[in-house]
Amino acid sequence: MLKKSLYLPLVCALPLTTYAGNLSTEQHQPSQIKQVFPSKTYFLMAVDNEIKSTIQYDDIGQLLGLPSMTEEDAETVFFGMRKSMLRYAARAWDAGVAVHYGKDVGGMVGLEPADSERFANGGSGVSQFNKLLLFRYAQQYPESKRLLQQYQQRLNQEVAKIEVTPSDFSTYCAQVESYTDFTFYRSLGQLSAAPSRVYSVTKQYEMLPPCKKHHVENLLSSSYSAPSLSDFMMVVSANSDTP
Repeated sequence: MLKKSLYLPLVCALPLTTYAGNLSTEQHQPSQIKQVFPSKTYFLMAVDNEIKSTIQYDDIGQLLGLPSMTEEDAETVFFGMRKSMLRYAARAWDAGVAVHYGKDVGGMVGLEPADSERFANGGSGVSQFNKLLLFRYAQQYPESKRLLQQYQQRLNQEVAKIEVTPSDFSTYCAQVESYTDFTFYRSLGQLSAAPSRVYSVTKQYEMLPPCKKHHVENLLSSSYSAPSLSDFMMVVSANSDTP
């Protein structure tokens, strides 16, 4: 359990004059649509409740592939993710976009419940989608982004200690798979593309064996300084098609 609620500092950190950012208001005029929430504060409370019901802070380490993550670090990442999501939600409210989602506040920030149609045939997709959301939003908040960078460095150091045996490379791939996944999702989370567009890439990636995942990570890091979504799609698809 968290020692105290994170909601109050999150809401207080979001000024009511938050600018609309890149959200378009031309196609989202709320004048003809009835507002579901009586105020921005109530709307942000609903968004925050949706976040907490979809991603639990004590699952952060597992989603990141870092089961040994400390409780304090998990709280830091969770706080950064929630603050960034609420900042996005505040901008959506100011731009008049939020009113078009009605009570579906989770859909607006990209959250999808486990019982949605997308995941009707199994729960593995929920973890993949939540990974995307976690990495994407946590990296938009300085403190949680810095923490993820620190864990990346630690994983790099651990991988450097593992001896590569050409005769049994598959064992090496299995040992560094957590590093590979962390690097892949962290890079993918830095893209501005909507999580729903990126999800198909993660589905293909998760079906790859460890050595192909490692190959994908090597190709992306060595061939592209800042890989785009099309780069991810091309490399992952190419490895999915090869035997």
